[in-house]
Amino acid sequence: MLDTTNPSGVKVKYQKTKLSTHTTIDINLVADDDNTRQVTFLVNGGQYAIEERISYVNELKRIFNYESNHLKK
Repeated sequence: MLDTTNPSGVKVKYQKTKLSTHTTIDINLVADDDNTRQVTFLVNGGQYAIEERISYVNELKRIFNYESNHLKK
């Protein structure tokens, strides 16, 4: 497991895959955990425009009725 710490100090463990030149994380697992800050950190290496990103995620959740659809899984 890769222990990744983002700038806000949140430690999250995800399965890593070792390739010949680098190690990867399945970012879909991070997104499935509804962790916008961690996804942003893994993609951009920082928290640039994080509040705007969180706002967009929340708006999409509202549009797609995420809370009720997510509970059906």
